[in-house]
Parts: sequence; C-alpha cells; structure tokens
Amino acid sequence: MREPSSLLAVLGLVTATAALAVPGPASGTTGIASVLAVAAVAVLAGHAWGTLVIAAADVVLLGKLWPLLAFGASDPTTTRAAAIAVVTALPGLVLFAAALPHLVDVILGDSRHPLRTAGIFVGSAGAATWLLIPAVLALA
Repeated sequence: MREPSSLLAVLGLVTATAALAVPGPASGTTGIASVLAVAAVAVLAGHAWGTLVIAAADVVLLGKLWPLLAFGASDPTTTRAAAIAVVTALPGLVLFAAALPHLVDVILGDSRHPLRTAGIFVGSAGAATWLLIPAVLALA
C-alpha cells in the first residue's frame, strides 16, 4: 500500500472519530462519519475505491461542520471536535479537487470528450454549493 493512501486513511479515521463526538441528529454528521470510517478501513485493507469515498465524504462532512466553527457552537467540546474534524478533512477536500477531472474522464470514457469541461464544472459547482449552503442557511 502506498504511503499517501495510508495517511489519508488514518486522517479519515481521525476525522470520523472527531465527527462522531459532535452532537446532533443520527442522520446528519454521524451517518457521514460512518461512511468515512468504512472507506478509511477499506483503504487500509488495500481497496482503492475507498480513496474516492473518503474524498466525497470529507466534502459532505465539511459542509456540515465548518458552520459550527464559523458561527460558534454552544459547547467547547463540540467546537474542539468540529475543529479536529475540519482540519483532518482538508486533505480529502484537496484530493476531491485533484481527482475530479480524472473521475469525469472515467465517467465519460475519454479525456477528449466534448462534455469534459462541463462535467468538471458541474462537479466543482456541486461541491462549492454543498460547502456554501450551510453558511447561507446559518445567516438567514
């Protein structure tokens, strides 16, 4: 197994553990943290698919947790857990950005496909929207 994959998997486990310490409804952060933990264990077991799941789960988790840091949580323990989860999820966000063009190529079947640029734009816009919507909702 390659060293960067192992590091990403360990950070994924740390992120999932910290996210599980953030109180909230069971269908929110805890569900994403569970998917992240399974993907991290899969990467440690040598399954390459886990890296893409880690990247996607980190984007979703960041969208749920960063507003707690930006707009303040009521409990210092919640703030610390959210801060740890956000910081350790950042490499997954970078991986998502780096892997998106390759993922679009896999989906379209060719790197010269005329819709490649549109696919990358849609994926980027979707991730950006997911990350920004919580701030808009928190300010409303």
